[in-house]
Amino acid sequence: MFMSLVLLAVVNCYGLKSAAAMMSFFTVCKLMTVVFIMLVGVYHLLWKEHEVPPTFWRPFENLNGELPTVYSVALSFYSVLFAYDGW
Repeated sequence: MFMSLVLLAVVNCYGLKSAAAMMSFFTVCKLMTVVFIMLVGVYHLLWKEHEVPPTFWRPFENLNGELPTVYSVALSFYSVLFAYDGW
């Protein structure tokens, strides 16, 4: 990522049109990556044999059939906030 920022700064020094073209190129590459991930997911959902996990139909029960505690729910929220830096 640092190299792309340095490259963008160098290209921006040469001209605004070249920097805009480079940013458009990077944006298209990111969008193509997202579309590829979506297509692979659709392929696996439609044409691959897969097994539904037992917790799919009852997401708030663990494998023992117990409901989650307040502590486990709070811990899961903090874990997600930390992972996505959503403080």
